[in-house]
Amino acid sequence: MGDSLGLIGKRLLLLLNDGSSASAAGVGTDPAAWLRGTVRAVSVIGLESPGVEVFVEFEKSPCRQRSWVQMYGDEVRAVLVESAIVWVNCSDPSLSLPPALVAAATQWPALLFKPLVDRVGLGSVVPVEFFGPRTLSFFPNGNSLHTFETEKDMIHSLLLEQPALQAAISSWHRDSELQEILRKGQLRLPINKRTL
Repeated sequence: MGDSLGLIGKRLLLLLNDGSSASAAGVGTDPAAWLRGTVRAVSVIGLESPGVEVFVEFEKSPCRQRSWVQMYGDEVRAVLVESAIVWVNCSDPSLSLPPALVAAATQWPALLFKPLVDRVGLGSVVPVEFFGPRTLSFFPNGNSLHTFETEKDMIHSLLLEQPALQAAISSWHRDSELQEILRKGQLRLPINKRTL
């Protein structure tokens, strides 16, 4: 994703520098340290630009509601962007999953995030947010993840048993497709010169 316009409408996870000297690896995988939000605008076209800023509408952040964030600025330690839906194997005992998920199913759908900026050394750590409870988890690698195939998996028994979960995934998929159409397509609006 070299085009910053592709970020508009995407969900981000942001880890900002709070000035503490805590271990980067420990803080990086602490779900409470991450801010969640949606990109509403970008300042320049191209992610390679050192001055690229994103206007983020934050979720449940008492100190920030909306603000510009300089992606490569000193304040930013990590930026993760939503990427795809995956199945997480809940039966792996090495994973620390929410008990409700483990009890409910052997697999659970989650939103996979990919790093755009990583100054904390996440390396092979894989961040996901579970659909439903919206719990953020960090896995040591991608071994417990499996591709979510929309055509086939939208009729998976777990989703059929939980319509709210199916609706959340369907909504994300629909929004993702629409964002891609708008990003790649050409939009021409007729302008009536008499009303200008």
